[in-house]
Parts: sequence; structure tokens; C-alpha cells
Amino acid sequence: MAMWQTKLVLTPWLAYAISMVYLFYVAAPLSSIDLSTSVGEQIPIEERPAEELIYFQAKLLAPREINVYNPAFDVTPQKFISALITEKGIIHKPLKKNLRKITP
Repeated sequence: MAMWQTKLVLTPWLAYAISMVYLFYVAAPLSSIDLSTSVGEQIPIEERPAEELIYFQAKLLAPREINVYNPAFDVTPQKFISALITEKGIIHKPLKKNLRKITP
């Protein structure tokens, strides 16, 4: 199972969308898809500085010593993805099989 990174923390919203029978499409260049990664835990998650969350317009909003988890992106589980939109067209499920057809 291939995994994709998204630059927003979307997984809670995706769970809601799927429960409401919405489709979720990922628009991404093929260069951002790693078919050799089978589980999301293998993808290192970049953490952004805590200051991005505890300050707003140079004003402190929370105690400086507060523990902050500020991921730059999250990993979107394949089961939530309806299709991929790439520079080579729309890739439908089964995603990994269909991606292998168009990638070297």
C-alpha cells in the first residue's frame, strides 16, 4: 500500500468526509509518490517550530514552556483516497497497481 504526504493535517477531516460519503481526491505530481513505502510510519514527519502556534502577530498566546506538536504534514491513508490527480491524468483504484502502469 503506497502512502502520500499532505501538507495539511487532514486525517480527522477525511474520516468525517468519508463517513458523509464524500470523495477525496489528491492532486500531486508523480515525483511526490513513493511506491516503495508501504506503511506511513516509514515516512519521517517534519516538525515545524512551536512558535508558529504559540505566537500570533508577535503576541504570545500560550506559555512558552507548553508542549507543542506541530507537524508540517500528515500521512493520508490510502483507504481515504478516491483517486489521484497527476500530470499524467487521473489514477483510479487500485492505486498502486495503476500507478505502476504509468511510472518507470
